[in-house]
Amino acid sequence: SWELMAAYVSQLGIPLAVVGKNLYDKRLDKLLIGWREDAGMQNIPRDGAARSMLQWLKKGGLIGVLIDQDTKVESEFAPFMGHPARTPLAPMLLAQRLGAPIVPMAIHLQENGKHVITVLPELDLIPDDKTGATRQKNLALCNRALEQLIAIDDRQWVWMHKRWKSQPKKKT
Repeated sequence: SWELMAAYVSQLGIPLAVVGKNLYDKRLDKLLIGWREDAGMQNIPRDGAARSMLQWLKKGGLIGVLIDQDTKVESEFAPFMGHPARTPLAPMLLAQRLGAPIVPMAIHLQENGKHVITVLPELDLIPDDKTGATRQKNLALCNRALEQLIAIDDRQWVWMHKRWKSQPKKKT
């Protein structure tokens, strides 16, 4: 569970902000945000999150974001499990701009009922050359890390989400 992993990281005393979209049901949204804050996290609403994310990182905080969903945030297509998938740009762009690391991690439920958090090495992003080519390589690098985390136990990934719903326009 994403929320459980974020709460654990926050309870370690690491200043953590999580980015998420507002839920359709305002009561559930209030409950979720309250739970995050009670666990010591800062909640950053996805709409207009760039400035808040930038400020949080400049203060030395950690930001938790999900990049495994097809959302309406600024994205570009990058390979994911052999298919083009919209991949959010903000984490990669902020990392490049500030020199902040991207450290992929995931949580998995074990057969014994305990959870294990897997932390991959910091991604070795290619410095931006302003051509777009490095952007594509870096997004693919992010997606490959995500594929590694999913492969640990692919039964625990949210397969019901339409990850490949958006597709690049066909060139004529």
